[in-house]
Amino acid sequence: MDTRYGASAAVLGAMARSRLDNVSIFATSQSIIPMMPNFYGIVQANIPLVIHVSALGNDDQMNNYVNYNDVLIARETGFGIINSYSSQEIHDIALITHLISLTTKIPFLHVFDGLSTSLELSKVNLLPYDSIKKLVDEIPTSTKNSDVLDCFEIIADKIGKLTGRQYRPFEYIGDPNAESVLVVLGGETVITKETVKRINYGEKKVGIIIARVYRPWSEKHFLAVVPKTVKRIAVLEQVSSKEDYSFGPSLFNDIAVSFSSDNSWINKSPILIDAKYPTTQKFSPRIVHAIFKQLISKKNNIFNEEVLSEKIDIPLINNNVKQCIFWDSEAQATNIQVVKHISKILEQHSKLNFSALSTFDIYNNGGVITTNLQLENDAINGFQDIERDYDFISVHDVSLTSKYDILASAKSGAVVVLNTSWTVDELETKLPNDFRYEASKRNIKLYILNSEKIAQDVGSNSKAVISVIFQNVFLRLFSNIVKLDCSIEDSIIDLFEGNNEKEVSLLIRAICQQLEKSIVSVELPPTWGILEKLDQNLPLTIQSNSLDKNLDQPEIEKPKLRNWHTAAQNLLFKEAYDSDQEIRPDLSEKTYIIRVSENRRLTPPSYDRYLFHIEFEINGTDFKYDLGEALGVYGHNDSKEVNQFLEFYGLNPNDVIFIPNKGNRFESRTVLQLFTQVLDIFGRPAKRFYESLAQYATDEKEREKLLWIASNEGSQEFKRRVEDTITYAELLYEFTSAHPPVEDLVQLIAQIKPRHYSIASAQSVHPNSVHLLIVTVEWENSKGVKRFGQCTRYLSGLKVGDSVTVSIKPSVMKLPPRDSQPVIMAGLGTGMAPFRAFIEERAYRKAQGKEVGPMVLYFGSRHRSMEYLYGEELEAYNIEGLLTHLRLAFSRDQENKVYIQHKMQEDAELLHQYLLKDEGWFYLCGPTWPVPDVKDAIVNSFVTSGGYTSSQAIDWVNKLKDLERYILEVY
Repeated sequence: MDTRYGASAAVLGAMARSRLDNVSIFATSQSIIPMMPNFYGIVQANIPLVIHVSALGNDDQMNNYVNYNDVLIARETGFGIINSYSSQEIHDIALITHLISLTTKIPFLHVFDGLSTSLELSKVNLLPYDSIKKLVDEIPTSTKNSDVLDCFEIIADKIGKLTGRQYRPFEYIGDPNAESVLVVLGGETVITKETVKRINYGEKKVGIIIARVYRPWSEKHFLAVVPKTVKRIAVLEQVSSKEDYSFGPSLFNDIAVSFSSDNSWINKSPILIDAKYPTTQKFSPRIVHAIFKQLISKKNNIFNEEVLSEKIDIPLINNNVKQCIFWDSEAQATNIQVVKHISKILEQHSKLNFSALSTFDIYNNGGVITTNLQLENDAINGFQDIERDYDFISVHDVSLTSKYDILASAKSGAVVVLNTSWTVDELETKLPNDFRYEASKRNIKLYILNSEKIAQDVGSNSKAVISVIFQNVFLRLFSNIVKLDCSIEDSIIDLFEGNNEKEVSLLIRAICQQLEKSIVSVELPPTWGILEKLDQNLPLTIQSNSLDKNLDQPEIEKPKLRNWHTAAQNLLFKEAYDSDQEIRPDLSEKTYIIRVSENRRLTPPSYDRYLFHIEFEINGTDFKYDLGEALGVYGHNDSKEVNQFLEFYGLNPNDVIFIPNKGNRFESRTVLQLFTQVLDIFGRPAKRFYESLAQYATDEKEREKLLWIASNEGSQEFKRRVEDTITYAELLYEFTSAHPPVEDLVQLIAQIKPRHYSIASAQSVHPNSVHLLIVTVEWENSKGVKRFGQCTRYLSGLKVGDSVTVSIKPSVMKLPPRDSQPVIMAGLGTGMAPFRAFIEERAYRKAQGKEVGPMVLYFGSRHRSMEYLYGEELEAYNIEGLLTHLRLAFSRDQENKVYIQHKMQEDAELLHQYLLKDEGWFYLCGPTWPVPDVKDAIVNSFVTSGGYTSSQAIDWVNKLKDLERYILEVY
């Protein structure tokens, strides 16, 4: 039935035009209020109608909740209201309700928990159609409203004889001599019932009354189940807001009137507590236990937030339920199918009863799904939200271990399975600290497996195969519980009966064999037990805010290869195709196009190291930069090598590839542009590229070799390839049968990342240009093949006028806030770049008439004659007095190597004066290797010239770091 006003008028119209003996309607609780105006007419018409109402709602945060409040608003319309609280009860009570409606000619609302039942998977025993027909024929017709409750009992007894399940208008569970009782009607019913059955309250006798038939209300039937010993009764009832807490008819009022109207309860009527709760209230065994504690303690505020938030242990008794939970990301969602298939297997090959419930959180952590499975020898009355003591935990996406406190709910000795490519040794560094601590504390039995690797080994990486792997894992590790009447392999094969049985059977047996070899039992290291827990307060569970996966997500678009005509059409008819031009639409940071105005080599041609100064013109752009910032350069691959690869790969350089961008838009580039400007085809691939490439290999030997290199067994070979800088292109040259289409290469090959270079100019001095100081990176691998740094090779070959795409990266390298503060700079090689900018800026400010403080530069390189970078400028600044002290360390110009730290040791008094007394700032830029020696030189200056102990001097250096007056930019 639609959720709109007047929708229920269709019922009156249908009955007026037909001779239907009985009508069924399906609706949600939110539909009831719009339908209510017509309810009175339906009651007057004596229509045998049953509206099956799914009690379900969404709050302002899009979280789902069980919504009984909107249904119970209809309590005064004349409709009967009957409740069911599990999937099995829905079947039974629906039948009872229809038979009562036929008998009494009264319309009914049959209300059930729409949240848990929509997500629950459980075994429901159906009454055969012949038995139902016989019941209909046997039940006499009556029209007296007063007979409704008696009619319910008669029909329920008849159905109970057929099913073995008994129902009453009001059902009491608990100690027959209870003094404290809860009355429940709504989403809290099942969890309250199970908690009372399983918690031992000792001498404190408690119980609950479940309202099954709420309308018409029967004082007689209600009071018949109330223990004569009761002293306090709390009535739980959901309301939509605080304003509804004391307004209008309610379950509490019905109960209060019942006691006051019955003479047998005069002078001994129990204390009644109106315990209304909002739609946001969640129920769990811990919450129910806390409510009972309040009730037993004679507290009127049942929902005391302080008490409900306490972390208390629950004294469970006779808990034979085995609890299992399966975690996965929404992207994979393998756990849903896994549990569905396990449930089917249990139904066919095990005597266990089961119940399963999936919970969907589509808004957090990229979408997460948990599926709970509960097993018990006795019948399970709906899904029991025990929320702790899991016997089996399967984590299909290992990244979730860092986002949720997964083991906080694990039982001691629980079986935990992690799906991961990590080795046992890697667990030590990759598993979160808290996870490892809880694993040791709870003495869990930990297993790891790589489902993708197993699937690849059997020749299929489909989700169905992944699902079979996890089914097998559960049935194997929980075999002593499930006790199948056949082998695990046969139980899974039976699921696919009639579907290429021979091929499926071979595949499943191969999976089982491979799993047996691949699953690893992890012996927990003793060190895990002495770890310090970080107490990150990670959530224990996910929020339920959807009934399914996020179906609104559009299908992920893939790149598309087209000829150049398509791109031409987009440009010619911009309005029709909504086309525009951007520099790099694939990048999140702002980018600029600037042009080379100078590219000058600083080292002699005969020298083996190529250092160069390059300037870019920024006229006509909004490009601005600050002191100390770095220029991000998007380098290009060598055009000759790119063309060679495209020819080998059979690609037309002029074809256009359309790559999905933001929204429904595509960015278009030629294939030549793609491999020159975007894809790092001559970069070093990660191990996962070997795995991905293996999927495309048609030659079995090549496929096996690729997978071997990516495996633990091939780690030494992979390491050798990393050291030799084997590139994406070289792998494709080597493994010729692995030929992914270019549309897939776009997604497999990493993009060229910007290389960042410290800016060697001050914009106050060079308003229309930006300068860099660069050294080319060249080396030979073990086979003598010459290798080049991709970006430095690109920059060194640029000509005046060439365009370059760049971005800006902020830096901590800033001048002191006061111009008078001393600046001590230590630069090695191209680490001189930011200090050239510093000196230029101080010179500019001095020229403006400002008083500037002393500047000290410690510069180091190999040879004065070859690498005295910006030497003439530095000498001039030194003579002028701006550069107060120029300390040069050319390491290879004398027999004994001299480095900048040696020069700093000679200036102990100077460093102490400038850094501590005059509040100066220290900077180091260059390679990482001199960092400890430079620090020691400064510590030594504080000791020898300041009179500090070594410990005090180190504390001062650390303090300077905290004050951001000791700044390192090393690489």
